[in-house]
Amino acid sequence: MIQANRHQICVVGEKSNDLCTAILKVVSTIGRASAELFPHQEPNTLAVSNQVSFQFTSGDYETSGKRCTLIDAHGYTDAVKMLTTGAFAGVTAFSAAILLFEVNEGVTPDLVHLSQLVREVGIQTVLAFIDQPDKTEDPELIEMCRMEVEEATQLESGQILSGNLNQAVDYQGSDPNAFEWQPIVDLITSLNSLLDDPVDLTNLPLFAPIYEVDDQEDGTSTLACWIEQGRLSAGQPVDIVGLGDRIRTQCVSAGQSTRIGQSRSIAQTVCVDAEPGWISPGLVITTPKKTRAHPHFSAVIYALTVEEAGLHLPLVSHDQVQVCLWSIDIEANLAFENPDKVLSPSETATAEISMEAPLAMFVGASFEVKKMEQIVAMGIVTQILD
Repeated sequence: MIQANRHQICVVGEKSNDLCTAILKVVSTIGRASAELFPHQEPNTLAVSNQVSFQFTSGDYETSGKRCTLIDAHGYTDAVKMLTTGAFAGVTAFSAAILLFEVNEGVTPDLVHLSQLVREVGIQTVLAFIDQPDKTEDPELIEMCRMEVEEATQLESGQILSGNLNQAVDYQGSDPNAFEWQPIVDLITSLNSLLDDPVDLTNLPLFAPIYEVDDQEDGTSTLACWIEQGRLSAGQPVDIVGLGDRIRTQCVSAGQSTRIGQSRSIAQTVCVDAEPGWISPGLVITTPKKTRAHPHFSAVIYALTVEEAGLHLPLVSHDQVQVCLWSIDIEANLAFENPDKVLSPSETATAEISMEAPLAMFVGASFEVKKMEQIVAMGIVTQILD
């Protein structure tokens, strides 16, 4: 379950499960952590849509006043979908990412791609950890790997740590100052120093996309919405924004809220003052004068595999597509930086999208891309361009 007011830490790499296990073992001696449960967890399968899912494992810990959840992607493909499909997207999706390298493997193409993705989706705090197995004693090899990681990830030397994961996981003692645990302690310390307090979503301006409208005869409309951030209660003045409109009204009543699956979104039914036909799905309930609709944005897009999409339909620059955002489809033009780019299944790319009608959105909002009425890609908003 994704929890509010916690730091979500994305961990990617071949031995990411071992690194998470080591972190939780160390923290269990100096704070609180689910160390014993983590190695034996069955992977969670998160369905992003009817077609797309991925696996991950999570473990909670608390130390030095920081409440964190490690999110361990189960392999490269799962990591790509975790970062780009919006499963953990939102205003405060990931507070940080840890990239795990292995000294004998060096910088692989998969890890180079993941290091680019964490930046593209807006993760600002990034650390790298280089695993040095028992038999790796060549200082030149270790230094060469460190230099390669620094060049590939554009990280400062202080953001790159190293140590022996096998020793850290296998250590049976409880001394946080033990030699075997020192690299992990250094990693936790570095991470804590870079993390600010997590954002409390309920204190942010209201943003609640509407997905169902039922107009009433008494001059009100009953709206089913997802609350992405903020709060909504009876008597609260609100704006309803999108498709070029701004409706100023107030919330007459608000039903009980329910969390949607493993997401951060809250489902709620509310009643507002509105004439029949004023409000439609795809509009967004917002705090007055805090949000406006936008037609242009940049995004990171993941092209569904043939198995996920049910067909082979690549995307090309300046394709005419439909963007499905907040449950409605909007005609749009999709442009890649390289005009000759062809985005094939399972690939990712950054793109600029221009919609025919503006919608309210925020950086981190997730959407689907349709072509010939079929979902062929998913993505998240990385920048609003107007």
